[in-house]
Amino acid sequence: MKKLKPILFSTSMVESIMNGNKSQTRRICSYQFWSHSAKVDFNINGIHKKIDKDVTSRYQIDDILWIREPCDNWGTIIAPFIYKATELKYSDHSWKPSIHMPFDAARLFLKVTNVRLEKLQEISNEDAIAEGIEPLNMSSTQLIEQGQLYKNYFTKKRFQEGLPPFWSFNSLWTKINGCESWESNPYVFVYEFEVIPTVEGTCFLCGCTNDNCIRCIEKTGKPCSWANAARTICTACREEMKRKTNNPSNQFV
Repeated sequence: MKKLKPILFSTSMVESIMNGNKSQTRRICSYQFWSHSAKVDFNINGIHKKIDKDVTSRYQIDDILWIREPCDNWGTIIAPFIYKATELKYSDHSWKPSIHMPFDAARLFLKVTNVRLEKLQEISNEDAIAEGIEPLNMSSTQLIEQGQLYKNYFTKKRFQEGLPPFWSFNSLWTKINGCESWESNPYVFVYEFEVIPTVEGTCFLCGCTNDNCIRCIEKTGKPCSWANAARTICTACREEMKRKTNNPSNQFV
């Protein structure tokens, strides 16, 4: 059952998503008592079974995630919100943290395509790249001699030696979550996703527009309006998905 849920990303990760470089995110599973010998089964509903315990991931396949990112009110009709990821020229601006971003400011939406459970340090080089680590600008000679290297998130130097994918992701994770988090090697849910293409003035869920919301009228008995400033999701669809998401039987870890 498709549900609408928020997910937080830092500015650099929002940039990676917008650039098409990020298609995975790892989130720590609060249940850490899996044994290496215990079999963990997966199904398409995102429920992971271990012996007699069912652990449900917060996000499941086909869920729609709206990104919470650093932003601020701009107060104009043309641009009611500004976003740190695309307004870096306002670097000294006092941005609101991602956690405080309202749904009205949502502009980026993701669809979960796969969910799996693994140890943090089991990440492959390919998956580290899919996490959105930043590739360094390298000459053709450097690429031949060293291969593509990626940003070391511990340094702010403009020119740096760079790291292989695994260790670049290590520096990113450690900078955000701390050394102890990496060293403890927790179980994490790996969420794979794709960006949902949107067009201003068209609901990406039901297809209604400013001039045509017949489907919503048939469904709710009244015309819909826009649920976000970007005008990409209507109030009827948001309310329907909120009812599904707020089901009290949902339990996440």
